[in-house]
Amino acid sequence: MTTQKTLRQLLDDHITAGHLTHDQADDLSSAPRWSFNVQEALYYLAGLIIAVGVVRLFIAVLEDASEISISSVLYVVSVAFAGIAWWAEKGREIRRRFGEVCELASELSFAFATGVLVTNLWTESEWTAVALGSVFFLFGFWRSRHTDFAGSLTIIPSAFVVAGMIGSLLDLREPNDSLPMMAGAIVLIFVSLTDINFSWAPRVAGSVFLVFTTSAWVGMHEGGWAAAVAVTGAAVMFTYGARMLMLELIISAGIIITASVAIVSFNTFDNQVLQGVVVIVVGVAMLAATLPYARKRKAL
Repeated sequence: MTTQKTLRQLLDDHITAGHLTHDQADDLSSAPRWSFNVQEALYYLAGLIIAVGVVRLFIAVLEDASEISISSVLYVVSVAFAGIAWWAEKGREIRRRFGEVCELASELSFAFATGVLVTNLWTESEWTAVALGSVFFLFGFWRSRHTDFAGSLTIIPSAFVVAGMIGSLLDLREPNDSLPMMAGAIVLIFVSLTDINFSWAPRVAGSVFLVFTTSAWVGMHEGGWAAAVAVTGAAVMFTYGARMLMLELIISAGIIITASVAIVSFNTFDNQVLQGVVVIVVGVAMLAATLPYARKRKAL
């Protein structure tokens, strides 16, 4: 199985082919993938301060207001932020990113407004949450191809809201209550492997949640067949992450494998020394397998 080339290797290939000079390749290699200036940082700081003030003002003004009034105000705020986002995202880089922040604020306001309204009108709100989360997920997936970060950040909470509400509707009990969140984490990882911008955010979020939920699921089953399933899936995840030099997948897969083996050893062997030796051997093996890819990733 071939491994994805590093940035340095690709640049060396272009130098050999005569497409780039050594100086041009060095400039490309040292260029940051993300940059901002003091002006943009001040924009975000000012926006954060204003947002805190607006929230405090709403709390004071709407303290005794009805749920309908609160949701109405939040809908107005959502429309206002959407208008600012539409205007700002037509500008250059700094203004466009500010517009994406406003887009996220608009989505958050709309979600809270709908949540307050639905809770007030209909107590059985799980299906509404699933529908709303699904709409935001699809919208975020579409926007992730046209925005720097707003679309990808929208996907993350949407996936977990849908997964959590489905779990509530299914009323799953131990040891399978973590399965819906596991599914949500897996969906995030798969989505991050498509052609979207800021793909590392949903991939990292999915990987972290997958580590916790899978470890809990295997632990509830005390190893056994659940550990075999977890190790098999993590091995596939590790192999793909190694091939594509995605360190977050390699690390999370390694943790899942180590945790699963540890749970099996704790429930299989009565000898604590033997338990420790098994875990150490697996941990060292995973570390030895991970370090070469970590060094390659550092060269990117």
